[in-house]
Amino acid sequence: METQLASIAQRLSKLLLSARLGFIAKNGLKVVIAGRPNVGKSSLMNCLARTDRVIVTPYAGTTRDTVETQIQIQGFPVSIVDTAGIQETSHPIEIEGIKRTKAAVFESDVVLYVMDASQEGHPDDDALLRDLGDKPKIIVLNKCDLPQNVNERRIRLQNKNAAIFNTSCITHEGIEWLENEIVGFITHGKAQSSEEVVVSSVRQKHLLEKAFQNVTDATNGARSQLSPELLAVDVRLALDQLGALVGEVVTDDILEALFSQFCVGK
Repeated sequence: METQLASIAQRLSKLLLSARLGFIAKNGLKVVIAGRPNVGKSSLMNCLARTDRVIVTPYAGTTRDTVETQIQIQGFPVSIVDTAGIQETSHPIEIEGIKRTKAAVFESDVVLYVMDASQEGHPDDDALLRDLGDKPKIIVLNKCDLPQNVNERRIRLQNKNAAIFNTSCITHEGIEWLENEIVGFITHGKAQSSEEVVVSSVRQKHLLEKAFQNVTDATNGARSQLSPELLAVDVRLALDQLGALVGEVVTDDILEALFSQFCVGK
């Protein structure tokens, strides 16, 4: 009995782990492109979107507001947000744009922090990366088709927990690897089978959490050699939760079949 219950608990736990993937598969991963002005943020957005979604010019400060577009990467819905470059400024419009950039970063699932690899590192980049804290992020060393002047080794040493990619929006170098990394934030690096069941709503997650707790209680009870009648209480509660999940009424026949091979008192 204990082995059967532990196996059921393991399967429920796996379903609960799919909740994040299910929510993202339904609502989309929110990816915000951030960085200093004129590092190629808008070009990167157009590259990922496969279209000229935002205006691109050689002049810093072209983007002054957040621009969002819905795309798909390897079949997963992704919301890409281009933002105004972050810099010290006294211009009221740029101040408002930077405020919206920071709000977008706060609400994001993942930040693509873009740097111009053809330029030497800027002290603001270090400060802005520190400000991101534990926010999931990917550092993009853009414009790798140009002669490189950035100290990539230093950036990697200072950001050991972040994935770092060299990209070019002209040659598309590194874009596929970047897309793979974005998808990795959804699947945790594991390919998802199209036939695998995925939890996709808060209600489903709550019902599974209750069923998992009931089965865990039953497993612990079996380990403590409680009587089948007492174990049946927790199993019955778990079946009720699963019945509500799939819209079916669970009958006592299932309980009888589950316990039929066990004798009371053993």
